[in-house]
Amino acid sequence: MEPMYKSGQLLLCIRSKAFRVNDVVAIQTKDFGKVLKRVTDISLDGIHVASDNKTYPSPVNSMIHSVKSILGRVIFKISF
Repeated sequence: MEPMYKSGQLLLCIRSKAFRVNDVVAIQTKDFGKVLKRVTDISLDGIHVASDNKTYPSPVNSMIHSVKSILGRVIFKISF
């Protein structure tokens, strides 16, 4: 999720299923563990996401995620 979020930053997430397009969310994936992604679309099929870092392709972006897989919405970050 660089350049907005960098490795080593501390993020505060709210555990909530109330999120909107353009929110950054933490997602629990089966193959990649916990990841941060930006919500691009919410449909009856599920949640579609994208990376902020367009130079790094992520297979997570092509997946449709269930609401259950969303751990929370990022509300704050601290850089060290």
